[in-house]
Amino acid sequence: MVSDEDLKKVLDGEKNLVGADLSGANLAWMDLNRVDLEGANLEGASLVGIDLEWANLKGANLNNANFMDAYVLNANLVDAYLKGADFRQAQFNGSDFRQANLEGVSAVQTFLIDAHLIDANLEGADLSNADLTDAHLEGANLSDVNLAWAWLNRANLEGANLRGANLKGAHLEGADLSNADLTDAHLKGANLTDVDLRGANLTDTDFELANLTAAKLAGMDLRSVDLSNANLLYADLEGAKI
Repeated sequence: MVSDEDLKKVLDGEKNLVGADLSGANLAWMDLNRVDLEGANLEGASLVGIDLEWANLKGANLNNANFMDAYVLNANLVDAYLKGADFRQAQFNGSDFRQANLEGVSAVQTFLIDAHLIDANLEGADLSNADLTDAHLEGANLSDVNLAWAWLNRANLEGANLRGANLKGAHLEGADLSNADLTDAHLKGANLTDVDLRGANLTDTDFELANLTAAKLAGMDLRSVDLSNANLLYADLEGAKI
């Protein structure tokens, strides 16, 4: 339960809120840029439209928090707990989510341009129509994630777990998917121009109608892959098994 003392600090404009208990608090549309909330408890808090640019939320408990329409650019969310949080239409460009738990977050049409999600857990998250251009997702758990129509151009997904992920119509131009696990992933109609898939697990992956122009597939085992009506113009298939 929210601490009256900690809430007063927020209302008084204090920037040092390390370890504060603001669980369930209504902080909608407040200006908290550059605030230090490391290790704070904001579980279930309303952060609708809040300004948290450059804020420190390292290790904070933000489970089930509502960030809808929030402005959280360049924030530190390393090791944060964000299970079930609502990110819809929020802006997290440049923010650092390394090793954070974002399981089941709703991030439809969310902006995560150049965000750092290395080794983060996004299992079951809804990132449909989200913008992850230039995002860093190396080693991230994206199993069963919905990335339909998302923008992932030049994103780094090396070694990421995308088992069962929905990437229908996704934009992945120039993305790095080397050594990623795409078992049973769905990429129907996706744009994978110049994508690097070397070393990836493509067991039962669906590339129907996908654009794989100039894709790097050398040495890959594609025998269980659905490539029906896919565009493989200029793709590197040297040594591949089809």
